[in-house]
Amino acid sequence: IALGFRSATAQYHDYIYGVDKRFETIEREEYKGKAGYGGWQFNYSTIIRWEDKLLAGFLRYIQIDGAAFKDSPLIRQNDSLLAGIAFAHIF
Repeated sequence: IALGFRSATAQYHDYIYGVDKRFETIEREEYKGKAGYGGWQFNYSTIIRWEDKLLAGFLRYIQIDGAAFKDSPLIRQNDSLLAGIAFAHIF
């Protein structure tokens, strides 16, 4: 289990959330990313192993209210929930 805050440089936020002038449209204006707070996240992961089999899973919740890039026209929602599961046979 982990809980943490996210932050990044202006260069990183611009790479992910920026909109270059040449890609500007009526619905998507030019945007330059700013450094700073990028929200918070909660992570949970687990692994169960039986002899030669492995089962793993994770759950991640990310909330970006108040993030430095909140004004980016690429942002459509304030949070996301991700989940995954994996099964493996160990030879």
